Amino acid sequence: MNNAHLLEFASDLLQVSEKHVVLDAVTGGDINECYRASTALGKPVFIKANHQSDILRSEFDSLNALHALGARAYPAVIDYRQVDGGGLLALSYHQLCPLAHNHRAAALAATLLYQQHGIKSQQYGWLHDNYIGRSQQRNQFSTDWLEFFASQRLQPQLRWAADAGLAASFVAKIESVMATLSVHIDSGDVQPSLLHGDLWSGNVAFCSLLKSPILYDPAPYYGDPEVDIAMTRLFGGFPNEFYAQYRSHMPQPEDEVTRSAVYNLYHALNHVNLFGLNYQSLVESSLRALV
Repeated sequence: MNNAHLLEFASDLLQVSEKHVVLDAVTGGDINECYRASTALGKPVFIKANHQSDILRSEFDSLNALHALGARAYPAVIDYRQVDGGGLLALSYHQLCPLAHNHRAAALAATLLYQQHGIKSQQYGWLHDNYIGRSQQRNQFSTDWLEFFASQRLQPQLRWAADAGLAASFVAKIESVMATLSVHIDSGDVQPSLLHGDLWSGNVAFCSLLKSPILYDPAPYYGDPEVDIAMTRLFGGFPNEFYAQYRSHMPQPEDEVTRSAVYNLYHALNHVNLFGLNYQSLVESSLRALV
């Protein structure tokens, strides 16, 4: 991202001249450039930059919608600006530490997530298409959860992964799973609940100043709450206190193993599409759980 655009944006946000702005690059994942913008005296802000404006515009709209719907665990949205085909997104800045370092915070995160899952809709989907990482995520509303998950989650990712060289045997197995979703998922009790959509350990942390967990980088839509719980286990899992607290509100479904495997198949395919065929092993793990 052009540094001049960043400085101008930060200057406007902080209401100081550009020469008084300090921009520090911070770790922010693989999708966006991320910065801490500050002055000698003022409160810092967090800025994301991306050369593809739609990605951050989508996050801006989604975060505003989450706040409006009553989801309380997300950073405050400050501003969005499109520049030279790219985008800049400003959010409240927080000093964060992993949930693994604070088990009480993990339990509180579970309560906040359960409360968010209590926000319901009449249909599965979202207000607009959005992104999970750099991958487009279709969100056309549907009243059929299994049809929605097959056609708007698994099918696009599978097509992209097949084009990228995913093993033909995996493609055939996933097509079979898509054709028999009702065998693996009892959808009779599924209600359209407001999801984070990309809830791995890198997208939740604890803010000591607020004394509260923070969720970020969402890919939200209305779906089965177990989608979020499944993804928390995809890369090592959350502290045990998280699951104990969440299950005190929402009992574990009898088909949790196969349901989670199907839901994480979506994220495994997305990792193949984002980061390459080394993630075929993640696809294989999910398929193995379905045998």
